Amino acid sequence: YTLPGYWLRAYGGQLVGQALMAAFKDIDVDVESKDALLCNSLHVNFIRPVNPDVPVIYDVERSFTGRTITRRSVKAIQNNKEMISMSSSFHVESEGPETSTTIPIDVKPEDLNDLVYWYNLWRNDPIIGERLGRMLDRANAIQLLGAIELKPVEPRKFIYAFTEHMSAHRSMWMRTPRAKINLYNKPAQSQIEFAVWSDWHLLLTALLPVHLQGMKSNVVSLDHSIWFHRPFDFNEFHLYEMFSPIASRSRVFIHGNLWSTCGNLVASITQEGLYRP
Repeated sequence: YTLPGYWLRAYGGQLVGQALMAAFKDIDVDVESKDALLCNSLHVNFIRPVNPDVPVIYDVERSFTGRTITRRSVKAIQNNKEMISMSSSFHVESEGPETSTTIPIDVKPEDLNDLVYWYNLWRNDPIIGERLGRMLDRANAIQLLGAIELKPVEPRKFIYAFTEHMSAHRSMWMRTPRAKINLYNKPAQSQIEFAVWSDWHLLLTALLPVHLQGMKSNVVSLDHSIWFHRPFDFNEFHLYEMFSPIASRSRVFIHGNLWSTCGNLVASITQEGLYRP
């Protein structure tokens, strides 16, 4: 199964989520304290584009199994070739000192319209053009499936991206309205669900300052990392903040932060991509 609207290659976030699920499933078999284990970090390298019409095999290597830390390496194999590689670390949750950056939440999700609303309002604006229109069609199709609910804080940065120069920063409230994955504990399920959607809209945030309308270009992810700081329930809204400090030498670099409705930091994300004009 793959998300709708993608043509030549599978959506990268889906591969990340499936690789993390494979690691969790192996830990389910291998580790006695499975209910206490959660992923604390994962690091993915995208090696080759994945054909969404060909099966993918996830090969899990038991790198290390300890009392508090467990590590798994996962390879996604297609046509006998390695497509992505993921190193992941799992930690037995325990009590310890707590310090954290917090942010004020000025705009609540209940005060915002979802992306489908803005899509229906602006989709036929001639300035959007054919290419951006196809991207919006994909996003709309996925939301209509009920797989994810997105509420942009600045909707123009999502609907009118690349039609004008904008700052390389945007954020949106997101959640999975209903569970698609059944695992042995809800925090693990939420980690997998967010891993799938952590790649959504992330890479192109770096190119918001660049006027790309009418230009032929190709942007691909090179690597993707997530650090999970505390358990969370992704069936509830979380604020996904994305910003890019630099784009240079055909590469772009993006940071992401996932915040709870209380303004607590839940996860941190980084990604590097390759941009070919």
